[in-house]
Amino acid sequence: MGKVDACLPQWYVDSDSECPYGTHLAGDVTLPYDAGFLQGLSVMFGYIPYAAGIFLILIMFWRRGLHEYSIILFGIIVVVSNEFGWKHIVAQPRPVGSCCITCGMPSS
Repeated sequence: MGKVDACLPQWYVDSDSECPYGTHLAGDVTLPYDAGFLQGLSVMFGYIPYAAGIFLILIMFWRRGLHEYSIILFGIIVVVSNEFGWKHIVAQPRPVGSCCITCGMPSS
């Protein structure tokens, strides 16, 4: 069992497997079946990092200052080191209830 296999959930057999917990959305977010208010709120919170990134990029285009460019550069460094560094070192599976099949620690 390799590092990639270590992150696959038990329900995942092949590419035709269907997640029993909900629907996998863009951005590695799971929308649970029969989601209540708090679960819907959690899905919304799952998209906050993307909204913050878009907001910061828009601010960068509007103000064009060194401070804005520094924040964007810092964000790029954090995301790249997380996706291509830490995830391959730590390689922990996502929690039960997730429909994502990639490693989830540290979070995406």
